[in-house]
Amino acid sequence: MHNQPVWHGHPGIDYFEYRAGAFVHCELAPSDWFTGTLGTRVDYNNVTGVFISPRLAGVFRPIKDQFVRLGVARSFRKPAFMETHLHAAAEFPPDSPITGGDEQNFQEFLTRVIGNSNLEDEELLAFEIGYLGRFLEGRLSVALDIYYNYHSNVIEFYNDIIPDENGLPDLERSSIVFKNVGGDLDIIGSELVVQFEPAPWLHLLASWAHREVLGRKNAWSPKNLFTVGGRFNSETGLVGSLYIFSRSEFTDPQVSNPAGMLEPQFSQHMDQVFLAMGKLGYRWKVPAGVELQMEAGAKLFLPISPFGEHLFRYREVGGVWTETGENYGGEELRRVVTGYLQGSF
Repeated sequence: MHNQPVWHGHPGIDYFEYRAGAFVHCELAPSDWFTGTLGTRVDYNNVTGVFISPRLAGVFRPIKDQFVRLGVARSFRKPAFMETHLHAAAEFPPDSPITGGDEQNFQEFLTRVIGNSNLEDEELLAFEIGYLGRFLEGRLSVALDIYYNYHSNVIEFYNDIIPDENGLPDLERSSIVFKNVGGDLDIIGSELVVQFEPAPWLHLLASWAHREVLGRKNAWSPKNLFTVGGRFNSETGLVGSLYIFSRSEFTDPQVSNPAGMLEPQFSQHMDQVFLAMGKLGYRWKVPAGVELQMEAGAKLFLPISPFGEHLFRYREVGGVWTETGENYGGEELRRVVTGYLQGSF
């Protein structure tokens, strides 16, 4: 059981949030080839109320080193403080075009910007089946997971700017807030992971994850994620690793407009990209009265965008460069090489 008070305080503004939760978990193994688990968690917060999250899973071992898992669970995501209570504040300079009664209308409009205290929890109902097989005396493992998720009450940032007869935003009827308007999502996916240790000092890995959001014409998140690489370790001598990560193309539909929050958001196509991460170092033991092991070397962080404008940099989410040369939106990842020195005892 746990409870967690959350406090946000500023001069003249106070916000208090209280959360509490309790859970129970039981495990039953009636035979050496089956293990079942059952759990329930109850959460309460003073923003969205009570939520019950049950889960049930069973693991079967039909033969040695071969496992099959079945599971079902219900869970939730409570809206964040920014989604429920954060609002922008405005100060009007002497030369502001907003004057007189329009200032009050604009301040009232800001109460309908960003935060929405009427949000409900996002909910997720998940079904999964998994397989794990170990071969070659445990040096080779193959894992496959297949899942279906039903995601409801999806929260998205909703830009509802209604123009008046002059084409300007009607501040009395417009809003830009988070709402439960994302619709219900049916998500299916799978992940395959293969790991192999040909020697005690060498570990190789390859994985592929695929995800489909049914009913959406555009992929708002990558459908495919790939990883391949390995590492080699030893108590003394050379150590290193190299992993290549890749995500497929997708469309970011909610890129903020640099012209301001009253302007419509735009969509941006994100190309398929790669990311190489690795290190090369040397490890040695210090001859002393204590067990001290030192390691020094270099680490590599290399974004690769073969289909983009720049080969060795890209954005993880949508963004632009403004006319003044400022980066707006998702940060750009760029190549970095760093040196390191570390010790352990």
